[in-house]
Amino acid sequence: MSIYSKEKRILKQELDLWITIPLSIIPLFIIVILRPFLLIRIGFLHNDRMGHFAGNTELLNLENKELISSKKFNKVINLYYLPRKISCNKTLEIMWRRVLYIWPRFILRPLCLIIRSFTFLTVHIAWKTSNEDRDINNLMDTHPTSISFTENEEKFGKSKLIEFGLPQNAKFICLNVRDSAYLNSIGITNHEYHNFRDSNIDDYIKAAEELANMGYFIFRMGVSVNNKFNSNHPKIIDYAINGMRSDFMDIYLGAKCHFCISTGSGFDSIPYIFRRPLVFVNIVPIIAIGTFIKNSISLSKNYYSVVHNKYLTLSEICYNNEIGLYSKSEDFEKNKIILFNNTPQEILDITIEMEKRLKNEWIDLPEDINLQDKFWNIFPTNAVNISGIKLHGKINTLYSTNYLRNNIKWLQ
Repeated sequence: MSIYSKEKRILKQELDLWITIPLSIIPLFIIVILRPFLLIRIGFLHNDRMGHFAGNTELLNLENKELISSKKFNKVINLYYLPRKISCNKTLEIMWRRVLYIWPRFILRPLCLIIRSFTFLTVHIAWKTSNEDRDINNLMDTHPTSISFTENEEKFGKSKLIEFGLPQNAKFICLNVRDSAYLNSIGITNHEYHNFRDSNIDDYIKAAEELANMGYFIFRMGVSVNNKFNSNHPKIIDYAINGMRSDFMDIYLGAKCHFCISTGSGFDSIPYIFRRPLVFVNIVPIIAIGTFIKNSISLSKNYYSVVHNKYLTLSEICYNNEIGLYSKSEDFEKNKIILFNNTPQEILDITIEMEKRLKNEWIDLPEDINLQDKFWNIFPTNAVNISGIKLHGKINTLYSTNYLRNNIKWLQ
């Protein structure tokens, strides 16, 4: 029973804890005494990043429901606090406060640190999910979305869509393309290790304009972005830079979109927890694709080996779960692996596939089914992360059909 190094560091940084921790001994004693009758669990919500604030919190709530339904304990109450004074999205915070017990930080922070420091108190930890925002238990398949809009919020959201120029009941699609602007804007330094996940917004013009020509409105999402979206199509709205974005509409658009095209970054956690269809492109690492997400289609970046002077096959990427799990720019640089973005045509193909599937107009040919089977027979669905926690549950996603058709040799 010793205090972990992380907790020691926190004690050095947050001097107020030297006062509040001693005051927490009596409440902690009461919590332990009540355990046979009432399990009180304490934790924090990752309110600094959208992906964690939405995805992790949704899964925390669903896993808590599973714990209650298991009847392992007579009654369970989860109490949460917010570590950051300002949340990444104020509307999301308001919505979580409607369904969760979120108490002041100064009350729960010291209790949480004590609980995290002693193994015999582990049962009282409420801040960990099975694997962060990865639904490896497929709970979203059987549970409805935890949060919802009030009647007034629905009216306000619809009025804003009209203000954006959308006719009533018009379908729209969200486009979320990762770059470094957001992390720079909030003062996060040394994030270059994730630059390999970035993508070029211009590569998405072809798909966006094709969808717009089909009658859909397109919202280019982002709190802060490096470049504007270079399209003059009247149905394409560069919401990230047109001065009309807000915390509320970020959530509303993500929750109500027909589907979302994303490169795998914070915003897509909103359509994810609201069970909206998702198209993932330029995803890296490939072994970490969101296999558990229903109504999703995925496509990874292309891996090129400088040493072998060729593009790597799926088997080579996934061999021993090594290259396929590289998660830092330096990993690729050190091993002389270059990542090439999906082409505009590949992005268009996977986007149209989703559009047609949602209209029940897509037909999987027998050879397409065989290609999907071959992909998933090679893909390591039993892969685990560096902590030994599994990355995948039931496989709900598809891999881009046209990519597999056009790259049969890749399936080796």
